[in-house]
Amino acid sequence: MKHNLTESVPATTRVVLERAQCEICKCYIDPLASEVEKVKAVRTTGLNYPDGASGEEGSVDLCGKCFYKKLVPWLQSQRIKPPIMDWDW
Repeated sequence: MKHNLTESVPATTRVVLERAQCEICKCYIDPLASEVEKVKAVRTTGLNYPDGASGEEGSVDLCGKCFYKKLVPWLQSQRIKPPIMDWDW
């Protein structure tokens, strides 16, 4: 679940992400935290054209704890093993 706020920018306003909330346990996921642990399941449908695109997107936000304790066991019950990869930048 996303919680947005509206910011005033000279001559315009925009909606920016303030924080996200886990859809299962309802804990808040701080987008500015130095310790990164976030999960986002997204489904996007639509059409692409040379001069643009349009469509719909649905997403679910999960904390890392619910990902490992709820989603991964369900995926494994469906015979899916989510790959775990290291990253660095």
